Amino acid sequence: MVRHYRAFLLRCWQLGGGDQRFEITHIQSGDSVRATTLADAITWIAAHLASGQVPGDAPPESDAHDDESAREKGGDPSS
Repeated sequence: MVRHYRAFLLRCWQLGGGDQRFEITHIQSGDSVRATTLADAITWIAAHLASGQVPGDAPPESDAHDDESAREKGGDPSS
């Protein structure tokens, strides 16, 4: 079975009066959308995944090596 990796950046704003805004970016393609509800944001992500538009690489088997590499480079592995 081929595994494909996709990454999304979800940004959230809490506005006055209880309003919310979301911006979702698909990292590999750069596609981006804004939504007014979390449900709409999730719907866009699900549609993007279902489209099979941009197959990515399989995720690493373990993050342990990535954490160590980030520390060696002076970075924060949690970011």
